[in-house]
Amino acid sequence: MDRGIDTFAIRSLWGKNIAELDHAKLRVLNDLVHQYDISISSILSPLFKCYVDPILGDKNRATHSYEHFIGFSPDLEDHEDLLKRLIVVSKRLTVSRIRVFGFLRSGRVQMKHVEKKIGERLREAARQAQESGITLLLENEHTCFVDTIEAATRFVESQLEAAKNVKLAVDPCNHVLSRSSADVFDWVKEARNVMLDIHVKDVTKNGKYVVMGNGVVGWSRILNFLNSSNYDHYVTLEPHLNRRRLNDSIKQMKKWLR
Repeated sequence: MDRGIDTFAIRSLWGKNIAELDHAKLRVLNDLVHQYDISISSILSPLFKCYVDPILGDKNRATHSYEHFIGFSPDLEDHEDLLKRLIVVSKRLTVSRIRVFGFLRSGRVQMKHVEKKIGERLREAARQAQESGITLLLENEHTCFVDTIEAATRFVESQLEAAKNVKLAVDPCNHVLSRSSADVFDWVKEARNVMLDIHVKDVTKNGKYVVMGNGVVGWSRILNFLNSSNYDHYVTLEPHLNRRRLNDSIKQMKKWLR
């Protein structure tokens, strides 16, 4: 590719989320992958960006309003069907990793009140995925119960230890956006052995997305640590920026990963 990138994590194409592509579009995508000799590292699905219990749901919100997941239901039952579709999509694209989330927060409900239910749902999803040789990557997301790298690491180690096909897609920027007091760098180090991907974007202290290195995440220190610790899994640029600033982020990341 013209930017020297040959591996991509796929979230959406042709105005649709990857889970919505029909068989014809998946064939076209497969043809493009072979034509340009590129690889797909993972499916960036919206799976479990929903409520873990119907009583927690927002009765006034029928679908997501978040830009990348517009149209997706926040109801668990629909996501259980979505899992089956994502497994089919992954097999057709010969991809073995699907990104998942740790369920949407609701009001003042605390993690301790829903931890057991979240664990049950994720273990069942892992069981279904394992039957097809697929690994689930749990991403920390500031709008979810599993919001920080600390929460994701502790959850995998306590609730999902027996599910060998559940690992982490660590997102330091989401950790910062969660307003956690836990040091982001310390928890990247702590998550090192259960992390198969790390998502790269940067943000100001006011929550505005910026070119990586221009925000408060501390990417230079994190990437230097990954290099020095012989981390050999994926580093995925996910900048939430326009094309010009995306190019600036690519240049910065290449500089730090040399």
